[in-house]
Amino acid sequence: MEKTHDNNKEDITDICEQKPENLLLFTVNDIRFAIPAGIIDHVIRMVEITPLLHAPPGVVGIINYHGQILPVFSLRTFLHFPDKVIKPSDFLLITRKTRNIAIIAEFIGEVFSPIKDIVSPGSIIPGISGLSGVYQCNDGLLVITCPEDFLTSEDEESLQKLYESLVAI
Repeated sequence: MEKTHDNNKEDITDICEQKPENLLLFTVNDIRFAIPAGIIDHVIRMVEITPLLHAPPGVVGIINYHGQILPVFSLRTFLHFPDKVIKPSDFLLITRKTRNIAIIAEFIGEVFSPIKDIVSPGSIIPGISGLSGVYQCNDGLLVITCPEDFLTSEDEESLQKLYESLVAI
């Protein structure tokens, strides 16, 4: 049965909190991450990012995606990995639903269907934020993430104020 997608916050929360049927694999800093494939609108090659000062943690700038201003989120920055120059060979994962953002990825892998349970990050380290779970593969771990993990409602309000100040210029 195909799940219909609308702009309903409960829909994305359901996709991210339940065991997703399909995950898109990607890497950042040679660490494997995955995101529910059902929330990906497009995967595009890197475009120029406009820096955004005073942005929430992990937000490195904004892009114009078909007339819509999207925040660009960097797991590298959010997780305090060493800095790396963004290259034209990098990718942006454009998400849809209530939190439309672009996520920087250094490599895009295949779509993967988990067969085992995804472990809650809170059961590993209580109070951890920024990820949805961990999946144990035959060859290592896979960190599951979702846009709902990155930005709080306060972060979104802060971004909205920053956007409004840019428009006023």
